[in-house]
Amino acid sequence: MQNRRAPYGFELLENCMSCQWRNDHFFCNVKQEALKAFDHYAFANVYPHGALLFGEGETPRGVFMVCRGRVKLSIASGDGKTLITRIVRAGEALGLSSVLSDLPYRATAETLEPSQVKFIRADDFIRWMDEYAETWRRACRQLSEECVFTDDPNSAFIA
Repeated sequence: MQNRRAPYGFELLENCMSCQWRNDHFFCNVKQEALKAFDHYAFANVYPHGALLFGEGETPRGVFMVCRGRVKLSIASGDGKTLITRIVRAGEALGLSSVLSDLPYRATAETLEPSQVKFIRADDFIRWMDEYAETWRRACRQLSEECVFTDDPNSAFIA
C-alpha cells in the first residue's frame, strides 16, 4: 500500500509498519506480526478540524486509533452544557471500553485539528486481539491509565 498526500498538508500513512509517527503508546508498539494484521483489518482516514468520530450514547461500531492530531472527548451535562473530559493524542485508541463491553460510547469524540485516524470494526478488533495476546495487555494498560486519569480530580477536565 502506498502513502497518499492528505488534503491537510501531511502524508496519509496507511501502513503501520512504515509509519513515521509510531510511538510507544498502547497499540503502536506491538510486534510486527500484530501490526501487519492490524493493517489488514483497519481503514485509514483523514478528518478535518471539528469532525465527529462518534457521539455519546451511540452503539459502538469500532475502535478509532489516533495516528496524528488530537481528539476532544466530551459529555453532555444535565443542564445541557458540554464538558470536555479529556484530549486524546496520537497513539491512543478511542471507543475501546465501549467495544470491549458492548455498551454505548460514553462520550462524543471530535477532532481538534486535521487528524489521521485508523478505524477498525468492533468484530475485527476483537478478532485481532484474540489472535495476538499482547494486544490484550495493551488494552488493559490503556484502560487502566484512563481510570487513573478519571480518578485524579486535578486532571478530570482539560480545557
